[in-house]
Amino acid sequence: MSFRGAILSEEYKEKGHLFSGMQILKGVVQRKKMDDEARKLVVKELAEVVGPDNCTDNPAVLASYSLFPVVTPEIAVLPESVEQVQGILRIANKRHVPVTPLASSTVSLSSGVFIPNGIALDCSRMHRILDINTDEAYALIEPGVTYGQLCSALQAQGYWYPLGSFHYAVSVLGPTTTQNHGGRGYGGWDEVASFEVVLPDGTVVRTGGSMAPKGSWAHQYVNFPDLHGLWLESNGLLGVITKLAVRIYPKAESNQIHIAGFKDSRSAQEFVKRICRQGVARHQVIFWWHGLTLFNHFALLEKHKLDEVGTLPFEWIIRGRTPPNGVHYNTVVTELKGYREVVEASAGVCDRVAREIGGEPIPWDEFGAKNPGLKSFLEEYGIKKQPQTPLVNLITKSMGAFSTIPIIWPGIGGPERILELEEYFWKEMALKKDMGVWFAYAHPFDQGRCFFSRIYIFRFGENQQRMLMDALENADFNSRIVREFGCFPHKPPIFNLDAKMILDQTGGYGELLKRIKEMIDPNNIMSPHVNPFADVPELPGLGK
Repeated sequence: MSFRGAILSEEYKEKGHLFSGMQILKGVVQRKKMDDEARKLVVKELAEVVGPDNCTDNPAVLASYSLFPVVTPEIAVLPESVEQVQGILRIANKRHVPVTPLASSTVSLSSGVFIPNGIALDCSRMHRILDINTDEAYALIEPGVTYGQLCSALQAQGYWYPLGSFHYAVSVLGPTTTQNHGGRGYGGWDEVASFEVVLPDGTVVRTGGSMAPKGSWAHQYVNFPDLHGLWLESNGLLGVITKLAVRIYPKAESNQIHIAGFKDSRSAQEFVKRICRQGVARHQVIFWWHGLTLFNHFALLEKHKLDEVGTLPFEWIIRGRTPPNGVHYNTVVTELKGYREVVEASAGVCDRVAREIGGEPIPWDEFGAKNPGLKSFLEEYGIKKQPQTPLVNLITKSMGAFSTIPIIWPGIGGPERILELEEYFWKEMALKKDMGVWFAYAHPFDQGRCFFSRIYIFRFGENQQRMLMDALENADFNSRIVREFGCFPHKPPIFNLDAKMILDQTGGYGELLKRIKEMIDPNNIMSPHVNPFADVPELPGLGK
């Protein structure tokens, strides 16, 4: 059967979710679909590379590759080797067919939220852990390896990898490369030491020490420019990652979680800076009281402990700034790992520093009595390093309370700038009649030089058209935050416009990035729907 968007548009026009999906596409620059003859030829050529069972243009299968069934690729292809990825990209480059890379069949790349036309290059069959090197403390993996898979393999050898706020079935590659996800709270940011990437013309590039046949995958820096940053946050624009070496860490002799409460965000932030800049803690998280309350609530729901879940007053969740009696405005969770004597001494240091700046150390058992769901989560997730349903996923359990989608602002900025943003969100949004803000959590990277902050903005009582406008206006919102506060969104943009409005503020940086894109991908086949630099030409058939 012919899968035509025009027919679906009429059929589902009154189905708000699907209709909005099509309307949101107006914010995405996209190529026209291939005609039937062109598509069949490309499918035939791809099947010769990966086999007929691993290439399809079946609309039922293609619908599974996008959040919206009306926004789909034209072809899905599943390689299992670097050589097959090379073959796929050479065909796509010759035919000028767009390619969107995916990992482990999950929408773990921002470019994969919408895949309008072209090829979905699904790397889920490339799921081997190629090496676990405990001498140099890295694991070499393919893009389809999941958090659960890597976690299990590492535990058998007494090692672990930072889990982040991601489900065990999500590809390690997705968050690690598109969000710079890492766990070194007093170290750097990302956990990638080196990459293997296939460029659009089929060229294979390795970064760091791995560029030499006998070089080490663990060595990010050599006596030439470090190129691995080109494929962090690149959102599928500059090639397909086929291998990545990630840093791994040995299990500690002792693990402890320190809890301290603070009266305001400035005090909590000062505590975190003092601790992480001295290398006392492995990682820290600042919970606003909203986040602490809701995460505990939903963690209990996840464990089906319905008898322990109380009713949350609606105003507490969204609009109230002042916490209830006996609840701190901010609670800092500090993860301590290492030798037993060091961990015990570090806990004492945390107690002392918290008191010095007006905070209150909270005994673990006392914290657990008030927050049993969160205590259980932190024990399994933070101490035992067992994959759990991430706290961020638990937020979705509250979505039924809202008449429109939230704008989620996960972003990064300096300590003082994050404090300024908090005030901005309270004054400009939380106090408006039809708006609400929910502050979740923040945590430091690079010794507290920057903080990641997660904030949710809601609109109430509006219709589907307002939902659409909120989604499209998010691009302007992000660019204003960059312009006025110098804080950047944490995740790569989904829309061309979103990226362009930010890069237009960057001067020479944006110009250099444009030149790199044009040099590496002159035919603009890699994720063109998120390319901020050029209008995509309409190509109804094949390229020459």
